[in-house]
Amino acid sequence: MIAACEDAAGTPCPPLTASCRLHQEAGASSRRENGHGTLESAVDGIGPTSRSTAYSCVAVVRRRFKTRDNELAGGDATRKGSDSGRHGGELAPRDPSVKLFGAVADYLKAKEATANSKRTIEFDRERLEIVKRLVGDVKLTAITRKTIEGLQAKRRLEGAGNRTINMDVGALRQVLRRFKQWRRLEDDVKMLTEAGGVPVGRALTVEEQKRLFEAAASNPEWEHVYCAAVLAANTSMRAWR
Repeated sequence: MIAACEDAAGTPCPPLTASCRLHQEAGASSRRENGHGTLESAVDGIGPTSRSTAYSCVAVVRRRFKTRDNELAGGDATRKGSDSGRHGGELAPRDPSVKLFGAVADYLKAKEATANSKRTIEFDRERLEIVKRLVGDVKLTAITRKTIEGLQAKRRLEGAGNRTINMDVGALRQVLRRFKQWRRLEDDVKMLTEAGGVPVGRALTVEEQKRLFEAAASNPEWEHVYCAAVLAANTSMRAWR
């Protein structure tokens, strides 16, 4: 059996799944032929045993997301025809001419059909009315990181708290997601710090990391989750990072 990795605190990971082990030799061969990619480079700095485990998991994670990308690509191709043939006033998700006011109305109409309570809809409506007032009826494709930072700044001048501003941006995010415009922004848009200056998100404790590994390894269908957790714990989720 290939030894499992362990983190900086000495907490061992669960043993590799069978598929991870099968990918280890193939992954090593591929690295020799093709050189290191981004994921492979990220694990170069850890110990030999952990690095071997992590490389095995890189192969599984890459395979999983390649399959997922192919599924999404197929879905996009299927949707192109249905988008062009829509009727009844519903807006096409990727139409570059869609403006904010129309997108908000479309989003709220769709939510009315699925929301569990009227209050949920009213909450989004209230938040989006503020967004409409401060951003204007611009094309969704014209909304940028600076647009959202401007919205945050204007709300601060109005006296809104960080949590309230985050809810406004969160409502706008849902509209942009519906129209396939959020992905280009998600890495650049930063939510404001809440709860008295404590950042949202934190490193896992040793006990939490142990529970994560055990849960991810408990189901063969979650193999990619286990492997992603191993990679994250060994490259970017240590307590001092």
